[in-house]
Amino acid sequence: MNRAFCITTGLHQLFGKFISTLTRDKSCGPRSAGIADRRMPLIERLRQEINEASLACSSSTTTNRNTAVNALERFFDEKLGGGSRITARTLTADHLKGFELWHVERHLTANYCSCNMSNLRALLNRMEEETGGRERVRQLFRNVRTRRMPAQAKKAESREHIRKFAELETTAGSSMELSKDVFLLSVMLQGMPPIDLAFLTRRQLRDGRIVYNRHKTQCIARPEVTAEAMRIIEKYSRGNSRYLLPIITSDDPKTAEHQYRQFRQRHNRNLRKLASRIAPDCKLTSYTPRHTWASTAHMLGISDNEISQALAHTNTTTTQEYLSSICDEALDRNGRMVSEFLFGKC
Repeated sequence: MNRAFCITTGLHQLFGKFISTLTRDKSCGPRSAGIADRRMPLIERLRQEINEASLACSSSTTTNRNTAVNALERFFDEKLGGGSRITARTLTADHLKGFELWHVERHLTANYCSCNMSNLRALLNRMEEETGGRERVRQLFRNVRTRRMPAQAKKAESREHIRKFAELETTAGSSMELSKDVFLLSVMLQGMPPIDLAFLTRRQLRDGRIVYNRHKTQCIARPEVTAEAMRIIEKYSRGNSRYLLPIITSDDPKTAEHQYRQFRQRHNRNLRKLASRIAPDCKLTSYTPRHTWASTAHMLGISDNEISQALAHTNTTTTQEYLSSICDEALDRNGRMVSEFLFGKC
């Protein structure tokens, strides 16, 4: 009798758990959340995934992912009337192929397209339960480009073009003048990247050199500040700012990042206009100084190891061992050689 009672009670408990599970699935429990995610419009779901992943990603990765989703949203708006019915589960390879062709129609670069595609693929791989698994994601992107192509156009500029650039006249106090000075300062400071220049503070300028951790690699660089470079820095010296250049004004990280992105866009537009005043084949971007410094240093016989250290590159362990033995005097001499070759005596 007792055994029969226990069996009956156990069955009732199991049945009760089963009923409660069904009820929870119909309300707001874990399963209903999964169903809601699958029905959520793809753009909205991708943005949700970006926010969830942002804490574990660099700001540049988050920015690139947002750029890709924004581009996909524009494609949906223009070609599919908004694409509100497309979800992670109903996205097809044809949608992605159409997105690739949309880049071509808008004359966007192949590398911009591949960057967008690779970021979308990374987001969808994070959502594998909703997309149908990683194998399905792989099939979705099988016929579109997701890898960057080697740049065909040269990124370095000749000594003649650099000297003509330095002689260009710009309106005092204008954004064009700032772009010109930032470009020249980048060359003089051994190819310092624009983002590192933008965030330079007064405390990083000491004992005749700038000491900074490169934003991308966190490797330390210590370029010497030549007299000409110091003249540019002093031109923009402001007593009430901790930054050396008038690019970043906020101490809030998100605002500062936004200010830098705005500057970079304006800076590249200005450089294109200045390049058109030099020669038809002159192509200038915010990264031209870095490539120009490196290629000029190589042409002057400076070793690749010394160039890597000056540019704050990461490399193999063996290379790092070679780099660690190079002293500041050698790097300073190399910096002066490049500046003198490009601009004459500093």
